Amino acid sequence: MTARELVISKADAAERQLCTAIWLWFQDMDPVSIHGLATAALKVLWRLHQRFGTGYRTFEETMLEDFIRADKRKEVIEICNATANFIKHSDKDPFAFHKFNPESTIFVMVDASSALQALNGRLPMECQALHAWMAVHHADLFKQDDPHVQARLALVSGLRGTLASKSDFYQQYIKMTQRATAQAAAMHKPSDLPLQSFK
Repeated sequence: MTARELVISKADAAERQLCTAIWLWFQDMDPVSIHGLATAALKVLWRLHQRFGTGYRTFEETMLEDFIRADKRKEVIEICNATANFIKHSDKDPFAFHKFNPESTIFVMVDASSALQALNGRLPMECQALHAWMAVHHADLFKQDDPHVQARLALVSGLRGTLASKSDFYQQYIKMTQRATAQAAAMHKPSDLPLQSFK
């Protein structure tokens, strides 16, 4: 094994793809590349949940199983996966064109973030920033009496309407979170007094 090699798990690969997609999204980079990374991460996480029998359902699964007629599910799946399949495969339609709505990617990233947290119990900083953005800029989509939504809104209340771009929001959110972490660590700092042995 050389120094350049990485040992990664499937979950690690999905997390890396997702975090990269979110960071690129906040920087307003290429939307097609972002969508490809996000959908790839979501598919891996979905497969892992299936493999481990966690019972977790993605947003797409919940919609299909709870709201879509059985005879229409294949059609809806094809619509949901149209962009991901178009940018990933070229065997059937090498000269085709496709209409892509970049706004759909944010919901893929949120879905993948939730799937990642359900799988390993934690939410990377990039995913936290994305959820914070959603809480601030798409608050109308969420149930306002949900305690998780209320906690997220309280955390980012100082960022409402003060930042001009996604990049600014991301940078300020990271700084705010780092300050909060440092303050929490300082409050729980062990005593500087030398430990005394008990005999």
